[in-house]
Amino acid sequence: MPTRNKTIQVEAVHLCIIVLAGAFVCLPMFIYGVPNGHSAVYNLVWLREFAAQIANGELYPRWLLNVNAGAGSPAFFFYAPLPFYIASLGVVFCSACDISVQLAIGESLMLSLSGVAFYVFARANTGGLAATVGAVLYMVLPYHFEFNLWHRQAIGEFAAYIWMPLLLLSVQKISRGENAVALMALVYGLLIITHLPAALLFSVCLLIYMVMLSANSDWQATLPRFLIGALLGIMLSGIYLVPALFMQEYIRSEYWQSPRFFYDRWLFFDGIAEPNSEFGDRLFFVLGLSTAIFTILWGVAYAADRRIRASRFFPWLIFVVFAWFLMSPLSIPLWKFMPLLQKVQFPYRIAIVLDLAVAASAAYALQIACNKSRALAVSGLGACLVLLGYCAYSGYDKVNALLDPYTDPELVAFMDAQLAAGAGPPEYLPTWVKPPPPVIRNFVASQPRLAMESAAGIAKVTGWAPRKIEIDVDLIHPADLLIRQFYFPGWQAWIDQSEETRIGVSPTQSTGFVKLSAPAGRYRIRMELTPLWPEIVGTLITAIGLLLLIAWICVRSIVESKTDPGG
Repeated sequence: MPTRNKTIQVEAVHLCIIVLAGAFVCLPMFIYGVPNGHSAVYNLVWLREFAAQIANGELYPRWLLNVNAGAGSPAFFFYAPLPFYIASLGVVFCSACDISVQLAIGESLMLSLSGVAFYVFARANTGGLAATVGAVLYMVLPYHFEFNLWHRQAIGEFAAYIWMPLLLLSVQKISRGENAVALMALVYGLLIITHLPAALLFSVCLLIYMVMLSANSDWQATLPRFLIGALLGIMLSGIYLVPALFMQEYIRSEYWQSPRFFYDRWLFFDGIAEPNSEFGDRLFFVLGLSTAIFTILWGVAYAADRRIRASRFFPWLIFVVFAWFLMSPLSIPLWKFMPLLQKVQFPYRIAIVLDLAVAASAAYALQIACNKSRALAVSGLGACLVLLGYCAYSGYDKVNALLDPYTDPELVAFMDAQLAAGAGPPEYLPTWVKPPPPVIRNFVASQPRLAMESAAGIAKVTGWAPRKIEIDVDLIHPADLLIRQFYFPGWQAWIDQSEETRIGVSPTQSTGFVKLSAPAGRYRIRMELTPLWPEIVGTLITAIGLLLLIAWICVRSIVESKTDPGG
């Protein structure tokens, strides 16, 4: 028992180191707020509205009521919601804090969770110290920390780092014949509802990893379990995935078709400058540096033990090679052959896999080196720290400049105006909204919640909530009521409580607002954004997936209890 208690204490110390490291590197954000990365304003607006609607009892906010100056947004029909559930904890933990600090707390939590998840994976394969070093490295590698968190504020891709190590662990367990199908299904579903492009890219690497592990096991038994886990994971994510895939015709997705989103504009080694050359040059530098760390780590491991098993090294080498392949012109035939892959937009997103390979290599290589030569392990780790230090030094000015909005009065005023206007990404505007975002937001802000011809009678808003609006009217003659919410399929309206007495709902031609064709009389209008078939089908698929997952767990438990001699 004393030995067991000591082991638990050591593991707890390692986990505390990881969590504290995550909090320490995020310290500037706790003081100033999140950096002014590419999506910072949108993240802040979304978090404010998402957290507020959850606090008001809405379990899954899809339609954000007050975005776009109060005209609403269907953003979370399409954007994966899980990162904002995690970020909403920052609102809970510090309700009195500025929204930017609340988001910083949430993102720090995501960073620490990614380190803990990596530790769980690495600890199953290495010692505690090596796993801890790998976890801290996983958190601070420059693509993960500098680019996804600071430069891009890519909250979905940033949160995807939590689930990748746990997926690798589940595949490892399945390849060894352990009962990990339920773990894989759950984690794979969580990855999908965290960031769909990351899930698509990592699925390819997960398949590669499974094939490599199956080479030394019974692949005929492994493959079906792997496929069952993946299928159940997809089903569990159906509540998000089905609407995200089948409702894109209802938003201004043409914004994604601009040249700067084309995959072939972001390839390295093609002699063509990226749309943002400064960003592209820095990105190439940090990915090259991460690859150099990978090389150093395995060089140290090989110097310590020249009999390294190929199974330890090859998966990570394949991940690194695949990542650079996908970011080079050599991959163009693959991008063309798989149009679905083009939805990823930026080939450099595969750097999430590069980071995972580098961190895993750190844990494995340091474990090998420590077993043979502690001095060699320290030397290799020191060389990696020097490279990371130089990376931080060379990028300090650019990263520090992302805190300027908190010190520059003009930028502060601009950020405040964007937040007050509820700025949302243009690609998530309903397709019926024709004017460009700045124009439409200024117009919306000047409009009342309800407008109509004054001579028609009286109309008053009595209920204004996400997906549900109530209006009391007393009309002398029929009139069109303009509601300050963007039109979206699913908006329906009824007189009083009657499901049969419907009122015509349509979009206005100029603004895309909801227009109600109200008859004469005195009554109450109930307008709701009702679920369309993708929402209904997606929810049903998730429910079936949950039932199948529970059934799988129960059946496996019964089988194992019967085969266990001690049972």
